[in-house]
Amino acid sequence: MMTIGIVIAGIGLGQIFHASAILLPMTIGVVLTNLIEESYEKRLTKNTDLFSAPILLGFFTLAGAELDLHVLRLIGLIGIIYIVVRVIGKVLGSYLSARALKAPPTVVKYLGFTLIPQAGVAIDMALTAELRFAAMPGFEVIGSEIMTIVLAATVIYEVFGLIVVKSALTRAGEIDAGKVGWDKT
Repeated sequence: MMTIGIVIAGIGLGQIFHASAILLPMTIGVVLTNLIEESYEKRLTKNTDLFSAPILLGFFTLAGAELDLHVLRLIGLIGIIYIVVRVIGKVLGSYLSARALKAPPTVVKYLGFTLIPQAGVAIDMALTAELRFAAMPGFEVIGSEIMTIVLAATVIYEVFGLIVVKSALTRAGEIDAGKVGWDKT
């Protein structure tokens, strides 16, 4: 009950301060996880897992309902550029950062590929942009285009990105490490 109360209070504060509908609950989760005992956290996670699937299903169904395929045809090139540049940015940025931090070679080589999938936060940000542009006369179409690009890219990232992530984790030896333990010595 305490967790539900905190989430509802957080949503209320988020509405007052126009905070993100996704980032605020994530922040509440981070705070709760770091403030409560580990045994209570495991029970809480086990209980919330029981009802989180229908909530996520509803969220992504409503988000998918925003995907306007007619607009997608008009902005296809921009969408392709967005997808390609985002992947290059993730792979190159993580590669350079991992090298600068002298991370293990498998991290340097494969981390960027594990960052390809996107979902909730990107959709929330696109929804926020769509709502903000809808309130600006003459700019309504920009919000709709942003939402369409992000939703279409999310579908692509989630389908192909998960395949790439599994391949990268397998090549890095991390999937097998989870089965036999992290210490291979």
